[in-house]
Amino acid sequence: MSQHAFKNKGRIRVNNKIIAAFIVTLTYFLFYLFTANAVLIQLQPMDATISVRGGGFPHFKIGGRYLLRKGNYRLNISHPGHYSLFETIEVNEDPSQNFVFDLKRLPGKLVIRTNPESEITLKVDDNVFDPSQNGEFIISAGEHALEILTERYFAVEQDILIQGMEIQ
Repeated sequence: MSQHAFKNKGRIRVNNKIIAAFIVTLTYFLFYLFTANAVLIQLQPMDATISVRGGGFPHFKIGGRYLLRKGNYRLNISHPGHYSLFETIEVNEDPSQNFVFDLKRLPGKLVIRTNPESEITLKVDDNVFDPSQNGEFIISAGEHALEILTERYFAVEQDILIQGMEIQ
């Protein structure tokens, strides 16, 4: 047998291995594609980042939906100015499933300055906050009823909106 014929046999074996690997990969992908469920994960805020872990198969996102097989998945959802959320979801055999997550905003900083400078007591929604020397208070995001009390002055009452997200 010539050396040239021997080289061709080696190429055919390599080509068979490549074809076999391609067929196995294609079969794996098609199995996943036809057995996965379309899962819609809606986030608020909408541009939050999400990490999906678990399931033993890769996670594809197609057209705003994740293709996930039946099982439990761990989600890590984050967005600047919001508390991160770590949640576990269970994907069942339903062909289409929806999960909704609303991230809670971080508290905001309320700064109160008085003239003349004096120590104040702050009540937010009837909850008393300890006196602050620098006039800074950490308040949860949302609408609140505010009352400022100090000695020898009238109380100040006002409704306020705290943006949160660590904004002053």
